[in-house]
Amino acid sequence: MRRDRVSAEVPYPVAAWLAANASPETWERVARDLAVLVGRRLLLNDGEAGWEAGAFDRLSTDPSPAVRTIAAALGCSGARWTAHRVADAVCEFFGLYSARRVTYDRLLDDCRVLQTAPTARESG
Repeated sequence: MRRDRVSAEVPYPVAAWLAANASPETWERVARDLAVLVGRRLLLNDGEAGWEAGAFDRLSTDPSPAVRTIAAALGCSGARWTAHRVADAVCEFFGLYSARRVTYDRLLDDCRVLQTAPTARESG
């Protein structure tokens, strides 16, 4: 796992605490949660940044180094980004080679929730 990349995604006091106190298991859990959070950002609006230049540009200037780097690697090629593709990319970025399936499942669950969530008009 890439601790340097995990540290770059959290506020400095958290990174300092992790470096001084965290067990390998804690680092892994934080990295897995970050992978899902970054994946959610990349999949906004059903992965539209894969085909919509404005959405891609917004991710290219995101405050998160992971979001910027992964968006650039995925590119704006005319096809939406999928949960599978994004899960692979975020796990590669953070060095979470054994977490690809669980990251994919969590991102896919997010997509299902978003697809079935009522709109403001439907909820009254």
